[in-house]
Amino acid sequence: MEEKDKFDAYMRQADFNIKRFDERREYSWKVALGFWGAIIGSAAVFGDMNQNFFLLCLVPVPLIPIFLHFYWLKCI
Repeated sequence: MEEKDKFDAYMRQADFNIKRFDERREYSWKVALGFWGAIIGSAAVFGDMNQNFFLLCLVPVPLIPIFLHFYWLKCI
């Protein structure tokens, strides 16, 4: 394999990786925005409840999207 062919193969690989990174970043911020919208929406809907039982059950609900958000950004 000649040097020019190697260089062209490396450039195609780099272009593929850059395109994949850009597409993933574009998708990632939409998912993160959806998670935070769900957290804010659930806080607005369930914020007026005065019953302790429902509050104890609903405390983990907003935490799940937060952990999923950080898992999405750091591990995937």
